[in-house]
Amino acid sequence: NALEAWGSGELKDSTDADAIAAELEEKVDALLAERFGLEIPAIVALQGESVKRRLHRFAALQAARAVEGWRVMATERKMKVVYGHTTVAGRCDRIDFNERTGEWCVVDYKTWDSKDRAVAFEQPKDKETGKTIRVWKSLQLPLYCAMLDADPDFPEAKREHITASYCILAPRCQAL
Repeated sequence: NALEAWGSGELKDSTDADAIAAELEEKVDALLAERFGLEIPAIVALQGESVKRRLHRFAALQAARAVEGWRVMATERKMKVVYGHTTVAGRCDRIDFNERTGEWCVVDYKTWDSKDRAVAFEQPKDKETGKTIRVWKSLQLPLYCAMLDADPDFPEAKREHITASYCILAPRCQAL
């Protein structure tokens, strides 16, 4: 919820890591106070501090991403794509656009402990042709890409310019 609020706020495209971290910390504190009042249980307070540490690391990565030209276009975006008679719907954590390169990126937040779990696909060689192929471990990211390609609110987002990324909000925050 703190990331969603930040992603639609004034600092969403900031290059100031300290300002992003301060805003996220403020949002976490406000959410805890809203849900638990002034008497926050100790275990919840500890979890809140853990979240703030993770988001502080996220702020540094996010500021660097903004320096590279990435801008947050949407958060918690409901999207869908139709395949024949089947509609696949989902909610994407974040959609970014790079104003320098024209690239789009769907970002999915994860709280995994390890970057190893975030390997979205493998790239083995086809035994017959020798060409590298992409074998997805999960369909979540490619479906988000297809949904963004089909989203009428982002007509300029075309599949050949869309990538996907996990943002791992672990104790050692990492982006892929």
